[in-house]
Amino acid sequence: MTTYLVTGATGNLGSRITRQLTRISPVEAITALVRPGAETSHLEDLGVGIVRGHYEDLGSLRHALGGVTRLVLVSSPILDPTARVRQHRNVIEQAVGAGVEHVVYTSALGAEHDPGHFETEQALERSVPSTILRNGLYSEPFARRALNEAVRSGSITSSTGGHPVRTASWDDLAEAACLAVTAVDPQSSIRRLNGTPWTYDELARHLAARLGRSVTHQEVADDESGPLGQLHALFRHGLLTQSPDELTGMLRRAPRSIEVVVDALLGDDTRREA
Repeated sequence: MTTYLVTGATGNLGSRITRQLTRISPVEAITALVRPGAETSHLEDLGVGIVRGHYEDLGSLRHALGGVTRLVLVSSPILDPTARVRQHRNVIEQAVGAGVEHVVYTSALGAEHDPGHFETEQALERSVPSTILRNGLYSEPFARRALNEAVRSGSITSSTGGHPVRTASWDDLAEAACLAVTAVDPQSSIRRLNGTPWTYDELARHLAARLGRSVTHQEVADDESGPLGQLHALFRHGLLTQSPDELTGMLRRAPRSIEVVVDALLGDDTRREA
């Protein structure tokens, strides 16, 4: 039986990968690696195995990887490239030692300009058959910020200059990772994954329709766009919108639109309030 380990399994992406993996593989074949002290009730409800550890603890990695044939390595949230590469190499070295046959790594578009991701990709290529998923920016942080602004003030802000934004949802990227790690005969490859383009004007119109109130889009300076301002500047210059449509090919359907992501967030908010 093919067995799987998903790292970072309590995070936004890793938890979705684990949940979707249970829909296509026996739960007894799936193990989730989680940090010590992390809340795991949602994983316990799924019935998957749970191992506590982290990327700096070689003993916990050896334990988690024992008997694993395929690994989903969700990239470390640490942004310092030196620390990120060290952590990822720890996982890769222990995976090779455990006899893991294939690794799926959640990298990022533009990885060739990001030492943390690019050096990890190179380490994988030297060490073990792997599928590298260069994921686009996540839709949910963009949608959540806009939704909060719309509810609070009836206006959403950006510094995109009206240029398209291109993002992908956590659920779609999780599904792509599941498809990659469960492939019948996985081959080493690099896949560039992104969603469909959207604009803040389109997002404002959809929010207005869903909230039943006027919602406008206001252009502001980058430093007024909060943590997304730097990304808005890149979109304004057309640097993050061009990518092959490989996500559609993997999913065999159109990726979730920003409107679908907003609707999901509204549903989550409604359930929490109930």
